[in-house]
Amino acid sequence: EQGGKNGLVPIPPEAANKLQIEFYPDGAELMRVSPLWFSEAIGKLVQGMEPPLPVVDTKNVWDVFSSILSLIKAYDESWLEKRSNDPSLNISSQAFNAN
Repeated sequence: EQGGKNGLVPIPPEAANKLQIEFYPDGAELMRVSPLWFSEAIGKLVQGMEPPLPVVDTKNVWDVFSSILSLIKAYDESWLEKRSNDPSLNISSQAFNAN
């Protein structure tokens, strides 16, 4: 017994943060699940939304995903309505061509 609880020993958050920075300086990039351009595009779409999108959790993930997908579709339709816009630059086309 090392004084832990349920086999775990408490670690001060500062110590964990220091180790994370030391061993994983690009940790945020390692955790990225979407390309940066996509995250930035979605950030611009949802910026200033009223009501704002809620923080994603296990109870609302599909509702939030559905809302974002609706925003993407609306943006793409609006983009394509303007003839001077390059169709390959809407969000769906960029996502398809990124792979």
